[in-house]
Parts: sequence; structure tokens; C-alpha cells
Amino acid sequence: MRLYDQLSELYPRSGLRDDAIWHAAEILRAQGDPRAALKHVRIILESRRDALITGSYNSVYLDDAQLLAGQLYLDDLHEVDHAIEAFQTLADDFPESILKDDALLELARAYLARHSPPSEADRRTACDSVSRLLRTYPDSNKTRQARALSSELACK
Repeated sequence: MRLYDQLSELYPRSGLRDDAIWHAAEILRAQGDPRAALKHVRIILESRRDALITGSYNSVYLDDAQLLAGQLYLDDLHEVDHAIEAFQTLADDFPESILKDDALLELARAYLARHSPPSEADRRTACDSVSRLLRTYPDSNKTRQARALSSELACK
């Protein structure tokens, strides 16, 4: 992990810098240090910018980092509101991402984690997220999970 950090510091303009940061975050999470992993993920997220002309300067890890940030907040740090914000950002502000369906399913999971047991409002917002996934991405690899959750929640 330290080697990845050294590589990203020594070669800040390298095309592999984000790879090093990403792999360091994965290792830190596996080692049980979600705050340090999140710190690395934020480095990637802070690099997001819009191109002045056609194209993008953004890291290929950008949407993955946004999803991982939400998962770290939800599963590791139990900061549900931050998780909801991260997943909502991915679902709404990353128009080209192939992870928007993942974000919507994770968003439903986060809404259900707000309270124990989930309130009626939590269930409704989770259903809204699942319905959006099924309506917008009918061929998603998350369809089966979304349908199961919809059935479990008795979504309308």
C-alpha cells in the first residue's frame, strides 16, 4: 500500500496515478481502515472536472470511486446520510456512467438503513429508487435484485 502511495506522489502526472490510488484504497478497506480508504477515494473524486471541449479529463475510476465512497459510508462507517448523498450523486450527476443502476440499488439499500426498522418513508423512497432502476435500466444486471427487493417491500 505504501508503494502505491509513493508511486502516486512521485509521478503525479502519470496515467497510472489513479490506478495506484485506487489499489491503495482497496487494500486499506480490506485491512479494515475505511477512513483511510475513503481519503484515497476522495483524491480521485476531487479530480473530477469538465472538459472545455468535447471529451473528458476524468479518471476511468471516477464513477467507481463514487460508488465505493457510498459503500464505505454505508457498510463500513454506517454514515447513512453520506452514503445516500454519494449514491444519489452517482445516479444523477454521472450521465455516462454504467454504474447508475448499481447506485440506484445501493441507494434503496441506504434508505432502508436509515432507521431500524425502516420507516414507511424509508420504504417509499427505497421503492422509488428500485422503480427508477427497473424503469430506466430494464436490461440491467441489477434487475433481478431490484425485482426481489421490490417484491420484498411490496412496492407499487
